[in-house]
Amino acid sequence: MEDVFEVAVPYLLKACENKNEAAIVKHEGLVAVGEMIDDEKIIEYLLSHEDPIVSESCAVAINNIRNRLAEQAEWA
Repeated sequence: MEDVFEVAVPYLLKACENKNEAAIVKHEGLVAVGEMIDDEKIIEYLLSHEDPIVSESCAVAINNIRNRLAEQAEWA
């Protein structure tokens, strides 16, 4: 899945790390990234981000990745 979204993900991650960006943008950006990638290691470093919105949203995104992959494994 990463091949399709390789252009969008870096921009979304950059917005999530921007101190001046709105909290909702950071949250929604990370949730969107979680829907676009299969490898949680790409965003794992954000779990320890100083901004709680970023770290908590990263945890949500990782949970979404795991759930989606588990569902896909059940369908296979």
